[in-house]
Amino acid sequence: MKSIYRFIMGLLLIAGLILRLYSIGSKSLWFDEALSLLESQKSFEILLGVDAEGMHPPLYRLFLHFWGALGKNEILVRIPSLLFGVLSILLIYMIGNILFNKPIALIGAFFLAFSPFQIHYSQEVRMYTLLLLLNSFSIYFFLKILNQNKGIFYLFYILSTSLGLYCHYAVLLTIFTQNVYFILFYKRYRYIIPRWITAQVAVLLLFSPWIPVLMNHLFRVRDNLWIPPISISSLMLTFKNFMLGYYTANLSVISVVFSFFVIFAICTLFLLLPQRENEIRKESVFFLLFHLLFPLISAFIISKIWRPIYLDRALIAFSPMYYLLLSLGIDRARDNRILFFSILFMIMVLFSLTLKNYYQGQNFSSSIGVLPKKPLRESIEYIITNYKEGDIIALTHQSLLPSFEYYCPDRLRRHLYIVGIPEGDYMSNYKSLHLK
Repeated sequence: MKSIYRFIMGLLLIAGLILRLYSIGSKSLWFDEALSLLESQKSFEILLGVDAEGMHPPLYRLFLHFWGALGKNEILVRIPSLLFGVLSILLIYMIGNILFNKPIALIGAFFLAFSPFQIHYSQEVRMYTLLLLLNSFSIYFFLKILNQNKGIFYLFYILSTSLGLYCHYAVLLTIFTQNVYFILFYKRYRYIIPRWITAQVAVLLLFSPWIPVLMNHLFRVRDNLWIPPISISSLMLTFKNFMLGYYTANLSVISVVFSFFVIFAICTLFLLLPQRENEIRKESVFFLLFHLLFPLISAFIISKIWRPIYLDRALIAFSPMYYLLLSLGIDRARDNRILFFSILFMIMVLFSLTLKNYYQGQNFSSSIGVLPKKPLRESIEYIITNYKEGDIIALTHQSLLPSFEYYCPDRLRRHLYIVGIPEGDYMSNYKSLHLK
């Protein structure tokens, strides 16, 4: 029986790899990708400073600094994100197997392998699949600590959580969630309290060199941030995006709502039904729900009472919990084969439609912080071929600049102009062209 599970898991890894490899180099590097690569080419002083790109920790920038030296090809620079995404498929299986069983773990791996949302970020030169992987490692070793309390698990927990903090600040929500969970059940785990406190202190000490920069970033967020205010609908949209990604404009509202509410209702329904002989532990269900909802709601509350920080791409760290929640409900339907295969068929249809949209770059649905990739590479190649001495290259929007800087040779970069930069804008040090 174990060989069957390994075989299916192998197929899911291969499928996840193929879906992430397909068309990975066909789209131009967009604003965030090009900006990440341009920043990674700068000195270590800038990479490790407060003014580095995007107010993010430095781990991914440092990684790109060395990886980017291998070449500028779109496929090459996106391969790391692809590999991090594929490894995350294995991690969700390992987490699901600890919490529940192999069938549920496999269904969770299926969601992560085929989700257009996951494939989208596995084909971007950004830190989000690395965040997903490191955060999943942190949760996995947290579970191992709770179950076995071995020293080696503390060591790997400290390592993965610390690296996660240096990758993205969203891991702070994970640490907060883990500690609140530990406090809620401290009587059950009181025998590991000294080791747990030691592990938290170790993570704090390892991250302490970056804390002054973190505080600087926090003040900058208070002063200036582009994320608009959020509402309850933002939470629902997050679950939709976790499932179907951003290319859903051709699907009716009913289909999108159906993909979220019906599957979620099925999960809830089957949690309430009498359980089979292999009873699912209630604490595992609570762990799953708590590590999904607590960080999402925390991010939502912070965005409401302080400044908006709620972005789906950063919340990718918690998406495995959602996939396992869906897997839990779907697994309960296995006793009714018609219902079970109907659910899987419905999901595959939705995945097929949205993946087709994604690969073709069609039917993009507006989402905060996400832009469809435009054929900038082809446009720049045309400009390079036809450029004549004395020409200027006028960019109609500042978001085009990083891609043009990345693709253009040095001889053309000095001829880049941005049309009408607003006063005080973060790109005001660039040449501006004011048209009348």
